[in-house]
Amino acid sequence: MSKLSRIICKKTRNVWKIRANMMSQSQIIDKDIRLDFCSTKEEREEFYKIAGESFFISSISLRYLPDEEKRKQFLPAYFRYLHEEQIATGKATLMALKKRENIEGKEVWRTAYSGVYAYDTNPTEHADASEIMEIYEEGAEAMIKRDKWFEENIDGPLRDIAQKFGTAAWLMARQAVTKEYKNQNYGLKYSRFSTNIAYEMGLKKHAESNNSPFKYPPFEYVASSDTFPGGMKLMEKSGMYAAAHLHYDHKLGLKCYLDSEEKDRSKHSCYFIMVDKKIHPVLKEELNKAFNKAKL
Repeated sequence: MSKLSRIICKKTRNVWKIRANMMSQSQIIDKDIRLDFCSTKEEREEFYKIAGESFFISSISLRYLPDEEKRKQFLPAYFRYLHEEQIATGKATLMALKKRENIEGKEVWRTAYSGVYAYDTNPTEHADASEIMEIYEEGAEAMIKRDKWFEENIDGPLRDIAQKFGTAAWLMARQAVTKEYKNQNYGLKYSRFSTNIAYEMGLKKHAESNNSPFKYPPFEYVASSDTFPGGMKLMEKSGMYAAAHLHYDHKLGLKCYLDSEEKDRSKHSCYFIMVDKKIHPVLKEELNKAFNKAKL
C-alpha cells in the first residue's frame, strides 16, 4: 500500500466496506441512515432545491440578495451555476445523508443533509450565467463579483500553498439541511463522517492522477461568512478552526462583527477560512504566514 493510501485509510472509517459497496453508490450507517453518492441529474437538482431553501436566510442571502421574491428563484439556479460542471466532471462529489421514513405504510428514504465537496477548486470554464442573470441581474452580478474575490483571496492562495508543499487543498463547498430535518443535528453529527468518505472516494482518485503521493496530507477548508451567535462554535465542534479572518468590503459602511455592536448580518464584511484541526503543523505554520495580516 502506498504512503498516500495509508494516509487516506487512517482518516476514514470502513474504507474497504465502502469500496466493496460502490456498485450500490451508498454506505449504510445504521438501519435507518445511509449515505448516498449522488451521480444523477435528478439528485443534483434535488440538492440545488434543498440548498436554495437552506440558504434563504443565510449571510450570503442577507448581504447580496435583498429582494426576497427574486432570491427564491435565484438561489437554486445559482447553486446549479456554481456546482453543476464541478460535479458532472468529477471535480467535486455530491453526497446525501438519507433517513428511512414510513410514509403512509411505504418505506421511503428521504434526504436529511447533503453536501458538495470540491477536490479541484480551479474556476469552472463553461459555467453559464445566463439563467441567474435573467432571474436577478443585480444579485447575479454581486455574487459573481464575490466569487472572483473568493478565488483571488481564498481559493487561489490556498491552492498555491498546497502546490508549494506538495499536497492539495480541498473545499467543503456547500452543506444543506432539508427544512423538515432542521434543528436535529444531522449536520453536526454526520458532517465529519461525510467529509471523510468524500476524501476517500473522491480526493484519492483526483490526487493520484499523476501517480505521485503527497508530501503532506491534503487539508480541508471551508470559507464561511456566518456571523450569527454560536456559528463559530458549531464549526469548531465539527473539527475546524479559524485559520484566517478576512474582510470583503463590497460596499461602503460594512463592519467587522468583532469590532462593532452591529447585529445585522447584511452589514458585516467578515469571511473565515476554517481549516481541519488535524492539518499538518508545517502547513498550519504556512497558513499563518500567508494570512498574517488577517485579523484572527
